[in-house]
Amino acid sequence: MTNIKTMMRECTQHGPFEATLVCAAHDYGNGFATLDVWSGCPSCRAEQRAREVAAVEAERVRLRDIARKATCVPPRFQLAQLGSSKLHVVLREFADTLADHIGAGTGLALIGPTGTGKTYALAAMLLELADRHAEHIAAEAEREALQRDVRNGRAASHGLRYANAEYIGMELRNTFTKGSPETELQVLRDYTTPRLLVLDEVGAASDEHTRKAIATILCVRYENAVPTILAGNLARSELEQYVGARAADRLAESTKFIVATGPSRRRATAVSTANNSARGAA
Repeated sequence: MTNIKTMMRECTQHGPFEATLVCAAHDYGNGFATLDVWSGCPSCRAEQRAREVAAVEAERVRLRDIARKATCVPPRFQLAQLGSSKLHVVLREFADTLADHIGAGTGLALIGPTGTGKTYALAAMLLELADRHAEHIAAEAEREALQRDVRNGRAASHGLRYANAEYIGMELRNTFTKGSPETELQVLRDYTTPRLLVLDEVGAASDEHTRKAIATILCVRYENAVPTILAGNLARSELEQYVGARAADRLAESTKFIVATGPSRRRATAVSTANNSARGAA
């Protein structure tokens, strides 16, 4: 049976504690010797462990926040979470097999009326992916942050990118301005290079320049075998007509169409809020 030697010692912070002999002194007879080593204050050890755990958690949150910001998901949807609805299940399965889609360049097209939860679901999927790959995405974001900020002040996509298709035309028109820091090609690269692009509100902009830009983005991404998820309020035939025959043909091969149905959730929320306010006033 091992005899454990203990003694009372004093911690300057926590007062007296029982210390345990960790290593006994030993004289080796050749000029080398060890000293008795006693365990330290358990309260100090517990506080140190707590600081280490807190530091790890703080770093995890920091990387997560950087990764989420890099997706360019709008602030309104920063708290979006995937649930159990049919659309959410489809998107979670897509996220789980993202590596396969990147290799094959296969994507999705979410079509249906406004307010059926397409944007929310897509934001939730991107944020979940950002959380899963936060360390890698954050490293890329920090590596390129300085150059990106100097070039145009926008957050880089770093693999996962949400974009409102309606704004593409405006960004391209801004490059025509004298002294613009960007060219059309640089703007388009923001949409052709991400490993996963979520292009929302496709069809909202009717000008020819935007339509051609979207068609170009889709064709380049098809050629590079990187997935694109489209979302909009057009029917499939209308969407295909919108992007043109060349891009539509590529979508037919590489894209699974998902129809989102149901009443507008925004209007339902507005009615519920109004009813609650009326009850409160009564």
